[in-house]
Amino acid sequence: MSRHNVGWLGFAIGVVGAALIISVPPLRELVTDVERSGYVAAFVSGILYGLSLTSPLASVIFAQLPESLNPLAVTLIGGMGAALYDLLAFTVFRQSIHWHFIQALVERMPHREHLPRWMRYGLGILIVASPLPDELAAGWFGFSDVTPARFLGLSFLANAFGILVIISIF
Repeated sequence: MSRHNVGWLGFAIGVVGAALIISVPPLRELVTDVERSGYVAAFVSGILYGLSLTSPLASVIFAQLPESLNPLAVTLIGGMGAALYDLLAFTVFRQSIHWHFIQALVERMPHREHLPRWMRYGLGILIVASPLPDELAAGWFGFSDVTPARFLGLSFLANAFGILVIISIF
């Protein structure tokens, strides 16, 4: 199995795992206990939101947190946690450009440099804001001209928006 398929497999396993967790009463209690830790849970869930394997579970936790906490604070704190994870992934991808994942992505987007900058940023922001694995966006931005500071800002805004959508829907 190639490395870029591992991210999708991890996400699929995460979806199945989140479904099991919310349907099995003892595991559901574990999520409830996490929710009781308040804003710390929002920050940790933000970190989990960026990881492909744990993004679905983080979404479940975010959907429950606003019942007892300020939704705007949960959004901002969760966005910070997710952005910090994404910055770590971005740095790893930037320093490890030889990974097969990056090479496969570059081969599939051979004319990436011909896309307007706003379109390149837009694609990365959409990936980060969605529950899709943020590693994809970190890889996308990792071989671009985006500075770490700009990436951190874009990641924070996109993740906070994604978390706000989850909170608003549920």
